[in-house]
Amino acid sequence: MLICIDAGHCLSTPGKRCLKSIDPGETREWVLNSRVADKLEAILAGYDCQTMRVDDVTGKRDVTMSQRVAAANRARADVYLSIHHNADINGGSGGGIVAFVAPKHQRQSEVVRDAVYRHTVAATGLRGNRAQPLAEQSLYVLNYTTMPATLIELGFMDSTHDTPIILTETFADQAAAGLAAALVEVYDLQPRRRLEPVATLSAEEFRVEVVAAAKRSIAGDYINAGYFGSYSEAGERFALPAGHLAGIYTATGRWMRHYAEERGRFVGDRWIFDSSRWAYANPTHGRPVTTVYTQGSQVRVAELVSLPDDVGHAVSGIPLIRDGRACTVADIKAQGWDTSPLRATWHTVLAVADGRAHVFAWESQSDNLVTSGEAARAFAGYRDVVKLDGGGSFICRQNGKEQSTAEDRVICSILRLPEKQEGLELTEDRVRQIVREELDTVNYEQWKEYMDRYREELATQDATMPDLVADAVALGISADGSRPRALMTREEGMVMARAAIMASRAE
Repeated sequence: MLICIDAGHCLSTPGKRCLKSIDPGETREWVLNSRVADKLEAILAGYDCQTMRVDDVTGKRDVTMSQRVAAANRARADVYLSIHHNADINGGSGGGIVAFVAPKHQRQSEVVRDAVYRHTVAATGLRGNRAQPLAEQSLYVLNYTTMPATLIELGFMDSTHDTPIILTETFADQAAAGLAAALVEVYDLQPRRRLEPVATLSAEEFRVEVVAAAKRSIAGDYINAGYFGSYSEAGERFALPAGHLAGIYTATGRWMRHYAEERGRFVGDRWIFDSSRWAYANPTHGRPVTTVYTQGSQVRVAELVSLPDDVGHAVSGIPLIRDGRACTVADIKAQGWDTSPLRATWHTVLAVADGRAHVFAWESQSDNLVTSGEAARAFAGYRDVVKLDGGGSFICRQNGKEQSTAEDRVICSILRLPEKQEGLELTEDRVRQIVREELDTVNYEQWKEYMDRYREELATQDATMPDLVADAVALGISADGSRPRALMTREEGMVMARAAIMASRAE
């Protein structure tokens, strides 16, 4: 399923802008159109479909209507959606959403038109006063596309009612959500299975370590993180970062230390490399570089020329999604990054949300995970996603399990991963297992002490301990939870054992 998205016009299209008396900034129509298109693409990345844009996503180049239509037809798109904002009220208060199909249209075009109108009105509340909000009009992109096609006008740029609404980010979010809902309904799009992170780190848990060591030689649980250059001096192999890096310095090599002191600075046990301060052979020097960093109690992501003075830990990488928009190769190159790491391989990826970092070990399949839209689809729903190296340097080690590529490269830096706690339901069998495990480590005197303490607690209560009542009733030890029977059964002993274990762990 291929959905063709057309953000109408471009930045320089004459006359296509908001009315100055209502919007002094005279926001260009393409800006509004493209904002909705970007958000729609981000939403659709979470579904089993592909999208293509036929406008210039920078807005700088005027792609003609014939070029847009030809691109969609060549790609054999399944549906064509042209996004616009209207005008012809000249400061009046009317307006609203209007959707069009060509006079000679496929029946499916009408189905799509009606759905996008219904869902965008429901999502935004922007129902206007047009006599025919569902209309037919002879427009090039509707007349000459070979697939079902509709054009939607998302409010009026010269309406005193509509303009303040359509200028807002909230309206763009709602409009994109409405368009997506319509396409999901009409084409029965199914959500993609969402990737599960290997860890979710708070600012306190977000710990970068500077290791400069062969990737399999590092102890503990970790994942590689951070682009670097490989070096060798007097037989010592080491790695130095490309882009900002701040973390605990655990590297041991003499020459690594020498160059770390030359290129960065030490603050206690932390080493801080600010790429704006090192120009030699540094393609990110002086550029805003996408960086994930901790500041206070938050994990943040931003394009930084220099690291803030109060930075905690930091690592830079290739942006995949920023502010909900899928990044382009041009975005990546503008920061100085090489695009060769976009090939099919394993990658360390961070998605930053709610002040935390979600860490992914992800294997891409396409030749270019950006131009193919693979990354946007895989991480749909996240507003900020950054790739932190991969390929020959990739390794993720956690809970005794390892996922890595074949090479054992010397890597520069890692993210520490907390031990994963597997949730175990406290079933009867699980209690027996706990008792067996505890008996292996608890001697008789300790066991007797637990039992005596338990009996003393029971003697001071009219009922069993509150957290054991349900267990006792379920096991038939007590009819109503008031007290255990006089003679102790194996089941009672098991419940008592559980109480002893819980008490010992609470100390």
